Amino acid sequence: MLFAAKTKGFFLQQDEYTLLMARTSSVRTPLVIEELIECPAGDAAAISDALKRLEPKKSQSRYIHATCGVHPARPLLRRATLEPKRLKEPNYLAEILSGQFRIEPEKYTVHVINAGDGTDFDPARASQKDVLFCGVPSDDVVAIKDGLLAAGISQEEQQLGCVST
Repeated sequence: MLFAAKTKGFFLQQDEYTLLMARTSSVRTPLVIEELIECPAGDAAAISDALKRLEPKKSQSRYIHATCGVHPARPLLRRATLEPKRLKEPNYLAEILSGQFRIEPEKYTVHVINAGDGTDFDPARASQKDVLFCGVPSDDVVAIKDGLLAAGISQEEQQLGCVST
């Protein structure tokens, strides 16, 4: 079965108070913002009305597929300087999370990026020692995803909004 190319883009930004949704002319640049709607995060009726305005004809899956930027209540955004000699140790990054940041690594979803340019950190090619640990408790990830699914939004991608800020 062949799928049609996606013509419209949907983007969402959610924090604890508001939900900002946008429909764009394309999923890739160059794109034009066609509609922008803001509504209270907990108002199911307002979110449903906003989704109907953004996408009047529902897809077969009944969900709008969107790129989502979220601002959870308990984000992890911490800078650290790594010791290059220890990068080959299998638990080195977990030690930093538990020792320096005082969090339980198994309870968090964490991604490490280079502090200088924001690219993905690769321990095999570590040219920079300064990194950012970006994450959120795994329970919060599930709660955010479940809340968006209940509202009719399927996440194509979930991004931690405070990283770009």
